[in-house]
Amino acid sequence: MRLNRGNIVLCKVPMPSEDLRKFKLRPALIVSKDLNSERLDDVIIAICTSNISRTQESTQYLIDANQLVQAGIKVPSVVKCESLKKMNLSLT
Repeated sequence: MRLNRGNIVLCKVPMPSEDLRKFKLRPALIVSKDLNSERLDDVIIAICTSNISRTQESTQYLIDANQLVQAGIKVPSVVKCESLKKMNLSLT
């Protein structure tokens, strides 16, 4: 599967734990350049969440209704721009 900047994908995101071996399937926005996604084994992602209580903050981007449908997200959600992560392509 080709991953492009702007795509929303499901990722296995490590959850806070002692050994970081617990994962949760979460939607995430690809933010790394397309060129890097093609040549590297990692992509940079911004985690999405359904907690929309802080949408007024400049680091939270509210996903509009059309984008939700296109991405297959069923509930109102935001992109947490303050929560960038490097993910190996095997976890997407």
